[in-house]
Amino acid sequence: METKTSKGKEIKIPGPDHPITISPAEGKVRVTVAGRIVAESAQALRLDEKGYPTVYYLPRSIGLAVCGDALYNDVHLHLGESNAEGRNEWIAALDTIESLKPVAAIAGHKRPGAPDTPDNIEATRKYIRDFDRIASHTKIAVELYEQMLTLYPERINPAVLWNSSIATKPVG
Repeated sequence: METKTSKGKEIKIPGPDHPITISPAEGKVRVTVAGRIVAESAQALRLDEKGYPTVYYLPRSIGLAVCGDALYNDVHLHLGESNAEGRNEWIAALDTIESLKPVAAIAGHKRPGAPDTPDNIEATRKYIRDFDRIASHTKIAVELYEQMLTLYPERINPAVLWNSSIATKPVG
């Protein structure tokens, strides 16, 4: 088997020692989140790669975007490990997700039971912009924290906002 490395990770090249097959999935593939069906397709593809679990790909036509850490849903965003450039890249990723025109957008971080609507794309983008705007004119972490809490009082997990604030501004 031929291998290459990228950023310290081994990349396996398909071949006789490492077969990868793609085939139509049998029947319908259903995706559920918290017991609710969020996607279903009879046109899914099945990818089998030696040594890894089966992966199913559903066509874009179903309108589902599973966004992972790029999207938040009514939860304070973890911005403490990002800088302005990284947040601009995050906004660009949200723009790309939005360009797909999903009918449902699954957030990697969400309030339990919150709806998985595409409105969360703009809400996440707005939160990032608000954080940057407020950070640009505050001097200490508590000012940033309090002003963001004023804008977003209902979001859960304010400890994450505090951590983002102290990573961005001095504590006192």
